[in-house]
Amino acid sequence: MAIASGVMLFSRSPQSPPSPVAVSTNANQEQAIREALFSTNPTKLQAVNLATEARLLMFPVLDRDRLQAVRGMFERAMALDETYFGGYAGSAQAISILALTTPPGAEKQALLNLAKNRAQRALELAPDEGWSHSALALASFCSREHEAALAQSTRATRLAPDDIHVTNFDALFALFGGDFQRAIASANRARGANTTNGRFPYRSVLASSSYHLGDYQASVDQFNEAVRLGDPVSAISIGYLAASYQRLGDNERARATILLLDEAWPGYPLAALFRTLFADPDHAEDIISAIDEIAALQAD
Repeated sequence: MAIASGVMLFSRSPQSPPSPVAVSTNANQEQAIREALFSTNPTKLQAVNLATEARLLMFPVLDRDRLQAVRGMFERAMALDETYFGGYAGSAQAISILALTTPPGAEKQALLNLAKNRAQRALELAPDEGWSHSALALASFCSREHEAALAQSTRATRLAPDDIHVTNFDALFALFGGDFQRAIASANRARGANTTNGRFPYRSVLASSSYHLGDYQASVDQFNEAVRLGDPVSAISIGYLAASYQRLGDNERARATILLLDEAWPGYPLAALFRTLFADPDHAEDIISAIDEIAALQAD
């Protein structure tokens, strides 16, 4: 989505690139694994490649049609090799997020149950893989088991400290669990690990955490940097940007940003989503109240 007039983009100094040695080492390891798989089990290699491709498509997580396609890719990987943990871990994550945006009822509970079953299968197949534990953490998070999600994600990050996917999800669990300093720390680790130009939400996590810590200008700067650099854009991030402008007293930009939100996601139940995501209702209301203030200004 192109962000038009009404949202100012701020330039920031470029970050230091990651060590070329570290990048080369990781690439060489991945190549060696693929060569070994090809020589012993080409079907497993197909499953691994497909799951790897699907994992890169996980964000933005609130695009249901996209997630359904991603789920299908992971389930195809499961069909290719039922002993490969990644198909189960990835499908558990896709299904968990689909459950998150499904209205309460039998369908939602069925999705949550399926997600937990698949995450557990990934753990059975690969208990030493951070992705397996991160998948279970996401299933717990979407079931509103926030403490369990953070504990499982901690285990995941210890097992896979260099896995940018695991680190991004840890940042999200910490944000919505109310541990904003942990969210910032994980988001900064993800930023340092992003050597692929993949579209990850760590800048949005930094911006959202800054908002809840009261640094509204930093929130604006970080969200606009995320937009400028092509990070995933969602109703959540645009809502936070509008609220940050509102808290800064910039009513004009706040109203313009809400108009963009309404144009891109007309009638989106953003308040309900925030109440679903946050462990602490006060943190949800912190953002909802600012958006309500903008709506009141528009009504005047």
